[in-house]
Amino acid sequence: MKVSQKTNKGTGEVIGQPYLVVDKHFIQILCSFEPYSSILPIKMNFSSNRSYRYVHGQEGTLPTFSEIRERAYEMSRPKP
Repeated sequence: MKVSQKTNKGTGEVIGQPYLVVDKHFIQILCSFEPYSSILPIKMNFSSNRSYRYVHGQEGTLPTFSEIRERAYEMSRPKP
């Protein structure tokens, strides 16, 4: 892939905006794909509030959007 821009052949002036060009000879099809495993931080309950342990994530272990939203609402509530 490369960035190209049209020019006037006579004067060499730039014409229009830059655009991306891909040569079909450089496109490769992957027969099999395995995504990288993610590493998830798990907050530890220590007084420093900066301690984490890290676990390798599997599919389905990431929180859903509604779980993230609920956590955000809980964190935004004032603490007595």
